[in-house]
Amino acid sequence: VTENSIKLVKPSKLVYFVGEEEDTAGLAVSVEYSNGKSALLESGYTVSGFSSASVGEKTITVKYKELTATYTVSVVEPALLSLTIDKNPGKLSYYIGEALDLSGIKVTAHYENGITADVSSKVRAEGDLSSVGVKKITVVYSERDFIKTAEYEVTVTDVQIKNIKFSSYPKKTVYAENEAFDPTGIAITVTYNNGTTE
Repeated sequence: VTENSIKLVKPSKLVYFVGEEEDTAGLAVSVEYSNGKSALLESGYTVSGFSSASVGEKTITVKYKELTATYTVSVVEPALLSLTIDKNPGKLSYYIGEALDLSGIKVTAHYENGITADVSSKVRAEGDLSSVGVKKITVVYSERDFIKTAEYEVTVTDVQIKNIKFSSYPKKTVYAENEAFDPTGIAITVTYNNGTTE
């Protein structure tokens, strides 16, 4: 009686995420003999070929003495499930026309394998600051074929004059009766509530 071949019952886990460790639970190896009988192996065989370092199909080889059999596992990137804003940016109040400032924001990406990642430096923001009111700002993160968003609110205020003052006075300050006013030399500085002047 000779050992003709080995047969496999594949393990339960055949799909892995990048970086996961091999799990051979459920793998069963049996030897098929020339007389038609078979025996389940408890040990004595080796399993090789697994790597989850990169995406793709991996061929796993089971070897017993000089006999081999193979099965295939898939290594995939985990899907991006959602995006959360864990900390709002420092700037939540704007004047009409200002550009969005994401400084200080903390954004976390959540994946299907339970892993999370800080993607704060990779997000972009969309929002309309052209009118007064409470506005929703959408934070967008894209990765591979996945695009996820999260929102926070800002307040937009109208730009208004805070004060005006003379920068220089008119050259002519003494007039004869009925003489027309001469504004030459007058300069006025206007200061707005957003800190700008003109």
